[in-house]
Amino acid sequence: MPTDPPPVEPRLLFVDDDPAVVAGLRRMLRARRVEADLTFATGPGEALAHLSAGAFDGVVSDMRMPDMDGASLLAAVRERSPATVRVILSGQTERAAAVRAAGVAHRFLDKPTHPDELVATVAAIGKLARQPLPAGVRAVLGRLACLPARPDTLACLARALAGPETASGTSAVVAAVAEPAVAAKLAQLASSAFLGPPALAGTDAELAGHVRPGDLAAIQAAGSLASDPATPAVAALVELLPARAGRLLALAEALHGRPLPPPVRLGARLRDVGRLVAAVLAGDLATADPGTLPPPPLLGGHLLAIWGLPDEVVAVVAAPAPDDPGAATGPLDACLAVALADARDAAEHGLPPVTASRRAGAVGPP
Repeated sequence: MPTDPPPVEPRLLFVDDDPAVVAGLRRMLRARRVEADLTFATGPGEALAHLSAGAFDGVVSDMRMPDMDGASLLAAVRERSPATVRVILSGQTERAAAVRAAGVAHRFLDKPTHPDELVATVAAIGKLARQPLPAGVRAVLGRLACLPARPDTLACLARALAGPETASGTSAVVAAVAEPAVAAKLAQLASSAFLGPPALAGTDAELAGHVRPGDLAAIQAAGSLASDPATPAVAALVELLPARAGRLLALAEALHGRPLPPPVRLGARLRDVGRLVAAVLAGDLATADPGTLPPPPLLGGHLLAIWGLPDEVVAVVAAPAPDDPGAATGPLDACLAVALADARDAAEHGLPPVTASRRAGAVGPP
């Protein structure tokens, strides 16, 4: 009887300029019997040589290195192998380094890192590597540092953050969280140790409060918070999404029969990330056959998994739309309630599904 072939081990590259740290990483990971093909490099030059010899599923780099720091190295990784998951190791006190890394790193691990956290990161990268996605889709998702949002929202936020760190800046951030792109980036920053200990933010205020206004202003100035829409079709889409957040949450809780738990609530807030990703793919993969591309929920879930969001959140974002949105009645499982609320709200308010198309920037039904 035929059996499935054993899964291919993920390939990971660890980089640090200190030979003692490299040796310690090697001993620790091998002692934990990590199921991965591990390569270790002493410094960026050696790392780039390894990258020239073959692709890696993930690169984990120290931030503070001479000649080329971790952020610069990961920028080079992004250019050479955009599908590679990029992770920075650094201390939480290095806020300027964290802000720089926010544009090129998918995840941020505090240094020193607990062995369990490092092993979990290796396992997560392996899980992502085993997902059956087209290579072009992987490359676009890996290259994304942020998603499109309404330009007027971003301009208002920039003005509020330009002044002293006052309540007006915080309130502007809370208002901007209505944008799925902004909420997703803040959730990424909160889920890793970019700017403080990782935390699960279940409300808009918690998302907004995780990042200091000054740090957020620097991230926005670097173009890593959200981007302007690249096409008129994407601009039309981002105008429709912010108003959905409150409606979707209310409907999902009604279908669930009680308040959603924090991870599900955050997943509901980020449910439209998949639509944004599909819109980006529509432009970047204009020659792709739409039938070969994953549906928006799967795209959104995969991007947020790359960005290090918790599995419980990713599961809500990636949950498939029900075949018959009108058939189910509550109380429902929380994850199903969000997927059903999404489908019903989209149908009621005329929001079309977003698919990649041969026409660049196309947004519309299959």
